[in-house]
Amino acid sequence: MDVLLAPFLTEQTGMLVAFVLTLLIFSYLLGDNPLFRLAQALLVGVGVGYGIVVVFHYVLIPRLALLTTNWLLVVPPLLLGLLLWAKLQPSWSRVGNVSVAFILGAGAALAIGGALLGTLAPQVRATLLSLNPADYPFATDSNPALDAGIIVAGTICVLLSFYFHAPAPGQRVGPGGALLHFAGRVGRYFIMITFGALFANMAMSLVSLLLGRVEFLMDTMSKLLVWLGFT
Repeated sequence: MDVLLAPFLTEQTGMLVAFVLTLLIFSYLLGDNPLFRLAQALLVGVGVGYGIVVVFHYVLIPRLALLTTNWLLVVPPLLLGLLLWAKLQPSWSRVGNVSVAFILGAGAALAIGGALLGTLAPQVRATLLSLNPADYPFATDSNPALDAGIIVAGTICVLLSFYFHAPAPGQRVGPGGALLHFAGRVGRYFIMITFGALFANMAMSLVSLLLGRVEFLMDTMSKLLVWLGFT
């Protein structure tokens, strides 16, 4: 098979295919059309096919090889996977609910653990900063103590922005309530600045990708003209 495909597995062929597919994707600028749907179908098909091959060679085959050595680690997940096929038949769908419940439970546990250990705990540790300038003896270009103060104040204000408490009719707002209201308003400004920065960063990334594709089209067009003998 490699010998038969060898004449086509060249740099020129790869660049030509990428050039044509990029133009097919860009055709969506003119509206939804069959060319764009063809490129979309190719993307989905190639992605699914690649995923199946990866799962087969790097997940299923290595796990099945463990049947001869440590089958206790392979048989339970294999049975749960086989039970999922019962979902295809409505009369047997309850049998597959066992595997679905296991998947949802494990997924929820992993999501909660990831949120706590990967997001909340690092965020808490990142805000435990010293506000003493003497703790930053090697700082020259900036004021780390001031930066730490902004981070701590911003974190506290953002958390207070989610504190909702309305006084009862006729009840006067005390100094503490006014301070909480002011801190929450400052926290909302921090949130808006953060969202604006994230959106700007995403827009810059998308523009960078677009410029990269346009540059690729121009370079490929010039190389194709050279290969065809027009220049």
